[in-house]
Amino acid sequence: MKITPTLSQLESQAGSMFNLELLSKYGANAWRVHNYQMENYLKHIRQDTEEVKRQILQVNKERKNDQTEAAKTLASLENKWSDLIAQNLQVEIACAALESEVDELRRYKQSMGGQ
Repeated sequence: MKITPTLSQLESQAGSMFNLELLSKYGANAWRVHNYQMENYLKHIRQDTEEVKRQILQVNKERKNDQTEAAKTLASLENKWSDLIAQNLQVEIACAALESEVDELRRYKQSMGGQ
């Protein structure tokens, strides 16, 4: 909901009328006690708000640190994975070369008369 100047002024006037009603109904001392209670309540709300803001900052710092560490771990694991893939490819190439050599030796054996 958009707060317009007219709406804001209306709320302010309503608050002023409420204040005047309290003053006429309960007198000045009761009004002072009420104001004191409201100021005390506001003070506690502000303190609670600041504490929650501090907690939010702490959680965000911890989250950022956790994500930074996770990124390092992921990068390391990705490098290891790449290395293992390369090693696996080298083993496959070596196996293919050995299979080819075995086939060649079998053909040679057969050409020698199957001895």
